[in-house]
Amino acid sequence: MKTLLPLFKVVAVLFACALCLVSGFTLRGQDLSISARLDRGEIAIGEQALLTLKIRTEDLDHTMLLIPPDSALHKAEALSFVTKDTVAINDRVKEITAEMVITSFDSTLVEIPAFGVRLGAKEVYADPLYLKVTVPQVDLSQPEKFYPNKKSWSLPYTFWEIVGLILPWIMGVALVVAAFFLRRYLKKLIRLRRTLPKPEPVKKLSPYEKLSATLAQVPLSLEDRIYYTQLDFAFREFLAETVLPNAMEMSTTQLVRALQKLVSSTTRPQQDSITLLLDRMTLAKFAKETFGPQWKEQDSRAVLSYAELLSLPQQEENENNQREELKQ
Repeated sequence: MKTLLPLFKVVAVLFACALCLVSGFTLRGQDLSISARLDRGEIAIGEQALLTLKIRTEDLDHTMLLIPPDSALHKAEALSFVTKDTVAINDRVKEITAEMVITSFDSTLVEIPAFGVRLGAKEVYADPLYLKVTVPQVDLSQPEKFYPNKKSWSLPYTFWEIVGLILPWIMGVALVVAAFFLRRYLKKLIRLRRTLPKPEPVKKLSPYEKLSATLAQVPLSLEDRIYYTQLDFAFREFLAETVLPNAMEMSTTQLVRALQKLVSSTTRPQQDSITLLLDRMTLAKFAKETFGPQWKEQDSRAVLSYAELLSLPQQEENENNQREELKQ
């Protein structure tokens, strides 16, 4: 019997602790309330009444306000709803004050349904309120004192609103004016171009004419190495445009062999002369050998003579092509 006594004491202590916890939770669960109050009980049609809500809760973050749906308000209309302030009642409970402005446009007794709050699974509702809406008293005995109908009220336009309205018109007028002056300028430009003389077509020089013009610009007073270098370059450029496309890359020996295949036996003296000329060009460029002004002038004429000889078949071909084009 004595051994069971301590066990009973332990059970009693645990039971007491459980009761304290349950009572504590019950007290915390009761810290949720809501009250509603109207600042007046009667208004005329179109007047406003102030509905004040006070909510007390211990868990502000998880408390939800239950507002009746619009269909439940019947003939009352809510104009605004604002939260005014939050006051701490104690360490746990806070009180929130909210205000709602309501009105009605029907003369009747308006029932304002109960507002509620929810915290977890618990919901608490305030008492429903009633607002009497009456028709304003109008003195019909003196109709001359009635106010006339007022014009519809509107805000005046600001500066930027006016700018926004007229800016598209200004831009449109500016575009029309710009298009008009642009059209006049283009017409004037076309007339001016018609009055200007047409430039003569630039005559394209033949390879022989280009060679002749180039050699005419090379003075005989140049050093032999420089003179024969320019003479060789001009002659090779002529050959590349006429009969030997790769004449600029050929050596002197390759160039002589290629020219021997192109020229017939009836022009053998010219062939020997141009071969000697190419040898002199090589000696002047690389061996720095000098020949004097007489040889320079003679070699220049030899190059032109040989180039003219090579140009004859090309000229005949061009003339034949022109005749055929004229016949067609």
